[in-house]
Amino acid sequence: MLEINKLYRDLIIKHYQEPQNWGLSQDPDFINITNKNISCGDSISLQIKISNQKLIDIKYETQACAICRASASLMSIHLKNLEIPQTLEKINHFLVMINNQIYDETQLDKELLLFKHFINFPGRVACISLPWKALQQVIKAQNKKSY
Repeated sequence: MLEINKLYRDLIIKHYQEPQNWGLSQDPDFINITNKNISCGDSISLQIKISNQKLIDIKYETQACAICRASASLMSIHLKNLEIPQTLEKINHFLVMINNQIYDETQLDKELLLFKHFINFPGRVACISLPWKALQQVIKAQNKKSY
């Protein structure tokens, strides 16, 4: 158990200090959303670019704790370049996992599975899920506009 604790602690620190896909774009083709966790004050500004029903880019900036920023960084790595239906499916699997519900481990990358160790900390679950819920929200809103 100590080795697992060290693994997720190291992963969170790495992605907090060196977040991937960090920074917002001035490109007008990006779709924007800003969400806030009212319980702790974490906030995320998220941008996505969709082309041919594929999530081709994710950018973000956070004013948030290390866990939220690491979650956004890992999300941006593991969901970029996926087809939109696959992206929404992975988001759903991730949110189900961190809410301590039954999920299919094979649907999530190993790095993402480390977040399951926070399920007993409801305050942290909100931090972890903030980027994922923002992404889910902006994709669903965009899909409604497309039809």
